[in-house]
Amino acid sequence: MSSLDVLPDRVRASRVFRRNKVALEVKVLAALIYFSGLSYREVSSLGGLYYKAVRLWYNALKDVLPKPERRYRRLIAVDENKSKLGGEQAYIWAARDIETKEIVAIGLA
Repeated sequence: MSSLDVLPDRVRASRVFRRNKVALEVKVLAALIYFSGLSYREVSSLGGLYYKAVRLWYNALKDVLPKPERRYRRLIAVDENKSKLGGEQAYIWAARDIETKEIVAIGLA
């Protein structure tokens, strides 16, 4: 069972939300995407949601979501690529920890 299956049950048990006009899974997924590094507006544009709703959902869920551990990273490499998406130029970048090869962040501008 993945964490995406466990988290909605955990949130449902904690009774964080009083109303569920929007599906609980959508709220949890939007909060997780924001938690991973996208802005409220970017998350809202992905799912056709209102960005203030994403902010409210994340703030309600931040006590239920697991806390990330802080790590010291000695060296991070950033790579960028320019591509054409939908007829427009887009810059895709990724940051990676040199020692562990772990992807730290990704972005699209």
